[in-house]
Amino acid sequence: MQVSDRNKNTRSIAVLAVVCFILQIMLTPQVSFGGGVINFALIFSAAIALRYGGKTGVVSGFIAGLIYDLTSANPIGLMALLLVVSSYFMGQEVRDRISGNFGTSMGLI
Repeated sequence: MQVSDRNKNTRSIAVLAVVCFILQIMLTPQVSFGGGVINFALIFSAAIALRYGGKTGVVSGFIAGLIYDLTSANPIGLMALLLVVSSYFMGQEVRDRISGNFGTSMGLI
C-alpha cells in the first residue's frame, strides 16, 4: 500500500527555514571570515531553488529575504529582491538541467 504525503515538501521547507533562521540569528554575528559573515538566508533560498525550482524557490527566497531584512539593519526589501532574483535564476537552471538543455544551463555560469 502506497501512502501519499502531500505536505512532505512543506514540512521539510519549514524545518529548513527554522534551522537557517536560528543559525542566522545565533551563529552569524559570532563568526566572520575575512570581515564577511555567512548569509543563511542565501543558503536556504539556494537550497530550495535548486531542489524544488521555480515558484517555490522564488517565494521561499522572498520570505527569507524579508525576514533577513527585518532582523538586520539593512533597508527593508533589498535582500528580499536579491534572493528573489538569485532564486529565479537558480530555478531556471534546474528547469534547463531537467529538460536536458545543458547549453543554456551552462550559460548561466
